[in-house]
Amino acid sequence: MRPVVVVWVALLVLGVALVVRWGHLRFETPPPPEQVTFAEQAKRVVWYLDVLTIGAVVAGLLAAGAGGRLAMRLLAVTAGDGAQGRITEADEVVGKITVGGSIAFIVFGGLFAGLVGAVIYMLLRKWLPSGRLGALALAALLLGTLGSRVEPL
Repeated sequence: MRPVVVVWVALLVLGVALVVRWGHLRFETPPPPEQVTFAEQAKRVVWYLDVLTIGAVVAGLLAAGAGGRLAMRLLAVTAGDGAQGRITEADEVVGKITVGGSIAFIVFGGLFAGLVGAVIYMLLRKWLPSGRLGALALAALLLGTLGSRVEPL
C-alpha cells in the first residue's frame, strides 16, 4: 500500500473516531446576551461563523477529502485494465497516485464540499434530528436531492 493511501485511510479513521466520540452531542447555541447591543450581536455572528468554518474544514478534510480520494482510488483499482492510463476530465491519469493530485482533491474538492455541507446544515438544522441521526438525515437528503445532478466523486 502506498504511503499516500495510508494517510487517506488514517484521516478517514480519524473522522470516524471523532464521530464516535462526539457524534452524540447536540448543537447548542450560546445563551442570549443580557443586553442586545451591536457588539453582542456581532459576537454571536462571529461565533456561528467560527463553528461553521471549523466544522466545515474538519468534515471536508476527513470525510469528503480523504473519503472521496479513497473512493476514487477504489474506482481506479476496480475499473479494469482498459481504464488504466486513460486521462480523466481533470487531466489526470487513471491509476496513477500523486501527492499533488491528492492535495488538490482534498483542498479543492473536500474543503468546498465541507463548506457547502456546513452551510446547508446551518440552514436546515432546526428541522433535523440532533446527533448522528441528523447527520444521516442530512446525508440522505443531500444524496437524494443533489446526487443525480452533482457527481458525488
